[in-house]
Amino acid sequence: MLAQGRFPLVRGIQGPSHRLEPRVESTDTEAKVSEVLAIKGGKPAVTADTHEQWQPPIEEQKRAVCDLIDKQFFSGSGTGVGKEFEDTFRAYTGASYCLTVDHGSNAIMSALYAVGVGPGDEVIVPDLGYIGSYCGVIHLGAKPVFCDVDPNTGLM
Repeated sequence: MLAQGRFPLVRGIQGPSHRLEPRVESTDTEAKVSEVLAIKGGKPAVTADTHEQWQPPIEEQKRAVCDLIDKQFFSGSGTGVGKEFEDTFRAYTGASYCLTVDHGSNAIMSALYAVGVGPGDEVIVPDLGYIGSYCGVIHLGAKPVFCDVDPNTGLM
């Protein structure tokens, strides 16, 4: 199993125990979540305890990072612990390939590159969200085409 052995940081890390539940005024997708913003006295769209529910294994993470620095493992060279993690995760998921990247923007760009997106192509992206949803498109020379996002679902 992936969570055992060489990758102790994967083991035992859990997110907050609460779930964020949207509160929708109507099931109609055209309906607004609330007529009045919560900050102005309206009903909050999401209610959750904002206090952190878990403590990440900071000391374990520090040791792992220091170990990589001591070994001068500064980039994805296709060897060492990075390669070992990719191989283990690939086998665990049953995937044919596994490529780790440093953040979501590069993950999106890698996926777009893998399917042949390039200069002159157009890629539909949400108009609401983080820069990472479209910066990979631009880096590949393609054109982001922004589309509306449903306010109740967050989907395009």
